Amino acid sequence: MTAEQVRASVSEALPGTSLPTVYATLELLEELGLVHRVATGHGPVLFEARLEPHAHAICRRCGAVSDLEAPVSASGALAGARKAGFDPDDAQLVVWGLCQRCRSQANGD
Repeated sequence: MTAEQVRASVSEALPGTSLPTVYATLELLEELGLVHRVATGHGPVLFEARLEPHAHAICRRCGAVSDLEAPVSASGALAGARKAGFDPDDAQLVVWGLCQRCRSQANGD
């Protein structure tokens, strides 16, 4: 979810909740390890509560993000980053391409 989506979902129960408050809360939840920031490369920042390692597929055209059910190990990327002198704290696997809907539109289906 985006911070805007979180705000919309809580606004009925907590009217007047500001967007900066939502961002601050999401950042705190991330620090506590209760949500995870998803790197989409464009558009708004996404946060998710699914914490176990998994990959994402992101559509280059519409920006749709899907969880992928496939084994993921970031250990090689993290080790390579350390070897290059970087101090990594996270790694994500993202697959880029066209979602089914955009692919169908591109093919004129």
